Amino acid sequence: MMSYTDTKTGLHNDRYMFNRLTEEFARSTRMKIPLSLILIDIDNFKNYNDTLGHLAGDNALRMVAQVLHQEAREEDIVCRYGGEEFVIILPNTDAKSAHLVAERLRKKIYETEFLKEEVQPGGVLTSSFGISTFPQDTTEPKALIDCADKAMYKAKKTGRNKVIQYHSLVEEVI
Repeated sequence: MMSYTDTKTGLHNDRYMFNRLTEEFARSTRMKIPLSLILIDIDNFKNYNDTLGHLAGDNALRMVAQVLHQEAREEDIVCRYGGEEFVIILPNTDAKSAHLVAERLRKKIYETEFLKEEVQPGGVLTSSFGISTFPQDTTEPKALIDCADKAMYKAKKTGRNKVIQYHSLVEEVI
């Protein structure tokens, strides 16, 4: 029997996330409604893990998962993607609304007190967020993840602890 729960965080795992993303994408296409996806990565997590040990790192992952689960909207689908990455599927949510959700979550993680987070650059544990939205960014389910990933890496490369939307990257190129 295949599990749909990440044992470390208690969130849905990537298998569940891919199934739900496919379902929500089909529903959004059929009903002509937006669908957004947020990809979240804990900043400098290797430093935290290496400095404080894997038990502290695992505890930080659980705490971030708890923040995301508690602070996400009821209709949002919160999943652990792997490592220190999380995905939130936001049904019937446009880019502007997704940005508001992501910014609220980013701020909440920033304000959460983590064990010995002073070892982190800047003295606090932070996270970077990338957002993509159907249909404006892509018309393919897996490309939604890729677009959010590119946006998240842009957030990391431009200072971390921020939210970047994929369509803003496309606008930069033009």
